[in-house]
Amino acid sequence: MILLTPVRARIKEDIVLREKILKENVGKNYPYGFEVKLLGGAKGDINYPEVIAKNLKSYSENPDFLITLHGPIERKDFSSAKTDLTEKSGLRILEKVLRLAKRINARLVNLHTEKIYSGKELIGKRFSLEEKRMLQKKIKEGVIRVKEKIGYQGKVAFENMPCVLMGDTPGFKTAEEMVFDPLLITAGDFFVFSEPDKKIGVCLDTSHYGITQKTIDVSKNKDLVGIPEEDAKKQPELTELAEKLGDNLFYVHFADFKNIWVPGKSYSLEGVVPGEGDFGEELEKFLKYLEKKEIPVMLEIYDKNLKNLNETKKSIKWVINNI
Repeated sequence: MILLTPVRARIKEDIVLREKILKENVGKNYPYGFEVKLLGGAKGDINYPEVIAKNLKSYSENPDFLITLHGPIERKDFSSAKTDLTEKSGLRILEKVLRLAKRINARLVNLHTEKIYSGKELIGKRFSLEEKRMLQKKIKEGVIRVKEKIGYQGKVAFENMPCVLMGDTPGFKTAEEMVFDPLLITAGDFFVFSEPDKKIGVCLDTSHYGITQKTIDVSKNKDLVGIPEEDAKKQPELTELAEKLGDNLFYVHFADFKNIWVPGKSYSLEGVVPGEGDFGEELEKFLKYLEKKEIPVMLEIYDKNLKNLNETKKSIKWVINNI
């Protein structure tokens, strides 16, 4: 197992802080590295490759230090579709991402599909499995084309999203207001995105998957916006899914979760410190599975204070103590 922490590589101070925490808390127990996050979507960090490459130079040149790269995230404006991988605009941004990945020696690039729908678009029309599979195929083929065009030899992983994409935002009161990214959320979706010979596989985000598991279980197959009827069944546990995926599982985002989004009652929380959420023994069992594998595990924890990262430190200690 290789332990990683996210880093905002455009900001040198964040690199220094993250490395210090990894050295002090992971130390000689496990190899470690960074997941470089590209915040701000099409207008954000992706447009500063020179700064990022300069800040990461010593890490990029170290063969024992693993660097992965997360594609652009534009949470503040999901509706812009600039990074939507079903569109030419999204594939053009992907070209920038893969060029940067080559430059900083990132051995894996992690992507969301960024195919965003509003609740208004999905309610009243059960999202069909046929439509879903067609869009998934289009995304995978587009990414493979860009990968070959740029000559990127590393792996590309597609990350699952939670059943309700922005269920952690209390401001949304109705499903019509919500935002959905439904192309990779259920267990069945993972296998569609995998093509190991092209170095295409999946990233299992545990907190996203836990929210989906619980949402489907509670719903009893009723009113599951964005999930085809064929997919709306009990989801396997993390370890069972990982075993079925086998070599198609390239990467893991590891964190706990709390709650699901229920209009007017509760909202979901991603990136919770392991052991402090709703997963319980399932997350511990999955950790023991990962410990025997050479799979990068990125601790995607939401720290309240980005200057001390107390939640990340607690998470590293939890991982080491529970193996």
